[in-house]
Amino acid sequence: FAAFRANPTETNQRVRGLHTSYCHLLPPGDRWRNMCHAASPMQLFMILQSDDATYNLGKPHEVESAYNGLAMYPMSLIRSRGKAAQYDSGDDNQRCEHVGFHLSLRNTMYVNPKWSMNLKP
Repeated sequence: FAAFRANPTETNQRVRGLHTSYCHLLPPGDRWRNMCHAASPMQLFMILQSDDATYNLGKPHEVESAYNGLAMYPMSLIRSRGKAAQYDSGDDNQRCEHVGFHLSLRNTMYVNPKWSMNLKP
C-alpha cells in the first residue's frame, strides 16, 4: 500500500485531500508519515478504485507510483535520468523508497490490470 500513489484526477480529488489530512496528523519526520499510506482508509479506497474494471475498463491506467512485487522500467529511461534516477525516502526520511524512485524517473507509470499478484495461488 505504501508505494501506491493515485494519479490526481477530478474524481479522486476529495479522497486525496482526506488522505493528505490523515497523513498530516503528526509532524514531518514522525514515523507516522510513512505508515499513514499503509493505514489510511482513503488510500485503500483509491487502490480499490484504481483496480476496479468499471473505472479503468480493464485497461492499463496511469498512476504516480505503484509497486506490488514487480515493476518494469525501460533501461533507456533509467540511463537517461543518470544519477537523478535513485531511491529517495523523501524530505523527512519517511516515504516509501519506491515512490521516490518512481518520481525521480519523471515519466508516466501505468498499472496493467491483466497482471495480478496471487497471494494464495
